[in-house]
Amino acid sequence: MQITSWIEYDVQRKAELWTISAERFKSPDGSYNAVPCEGEAVVAHGLELLGFDSATLHTRTVALEPGTSLTLTNSVILGGRDRYLIDLECGGRLVLVLTSREGNAALDIIAPSGPLLVRESAGEGLVLLEHAGEHQLIVGGIRRNATHELVATLQ
Repeated sequence: MQITSWIEYDVQRKAELWTISAERFKSPDGSYNAVPCEGEAVVAHGLELLGFDSATLHTRTVALEPGTSLTLTNSVILGGRDRYLIDLECGGRLVLVLTSREGNAALDIIAPSGPLLVRESAGEGLVLLEHAGEHQLIVGGIRRNATHELVATLQ
């Protein structure tokens, strides 16, 4: 198997031989037997981890094609957030440059399946797209209102 894990915003990749059956799971690190589960597992979604109330999100769907750039500008008041929904293919590279007149804008990115990929990033960065689907790019002010410009380039 090709294994990719996300642990505390750190992506690890490796190849391992796993044996999986209904009764047993065996990996190079150990062997585990199945046990009955009580209830359902609850995994926190990126918005829950960030503590954002959906009422404070100004949402806009935008399109971005491979090999193109998109510039998004707006102003948000303290506590408010701009959420840009972008449907992206996996395997690409998303280059982001965030600037703000006040120098206090921050970017959070949530993957289509819910995990938080980027938290409170400022400036510029590169995001490897591991999952296809609708990504959420959320921009807000850290200390006060923020007039921001987000340039997204899909490579």
